[in-house]
Amino acid sequence: MNKSRLLVVVCVCLAVVSIKANAFIFTPLGALQANNFHSSASDVSGDGSVTTGSSRVPGIVGGGGFYWTQSSGMVNLGPLPNGQSSGGGAISLDGNTIVGSYQTPLGREAFRWTSSEGYVGLGEFAGGQYYSTATGVSGDGSHIVGHSNHSMTEAFLWTEADEMQGLGDLAGGLDYSVADAISSAARNHY
Repeated sequence: MNKSRLLVVVCVCLAVVSIKANAFIFTPLGALQANNFHSSASDVSGDGSVTTGSSRVPGIVGGGGFYWTQSSGMVNLGPLPNGQSSGGGAISLDGNTIVGSYQTPLGREAFRWTSSEGYVGLGEFAGGQYYSTATGVSGDGSHIVGHSNHSMTEAFLWTEADEMQGLGDLAGGLDYSVADAISSAARNHY
């Protein structure tokens, strides 16, 4: 593949949609800012009908989170105060919950987004730099994993009932852990 074709594939946000066994098509998703097709998809719902990621948005350094469906096209997850950036990192199996991180005046914070609630901040561990990011979500959106910083970078599991709970690290480790994914049934996190 020559460099110009590789550049087009990298710069244009694409989703892979299965149309029959072993056959795929690439669907251009577009962008949130007209004439600036700098977008990236990061996850797709279980049936492939909803995609999330980030795209450049006028007035926002770093871009904004989006969801995409065949019928709606690319839709901004919504404005944040002070023109802060956001990015959708993972989407639930059912396509109703998006998680990622957004910029706040204090630092980066993990979020959960639904069409009914919009952005909901998940917080961070006290005692360190203000930073958390959500990287995985269960099939129904009830369990979220990611990592946050305090005296170490530590994986977390978030639920509405228990909020952010640290998962620790391996004994004898480097005081560092991250969780990138969780099973759709929320029984196992990694």
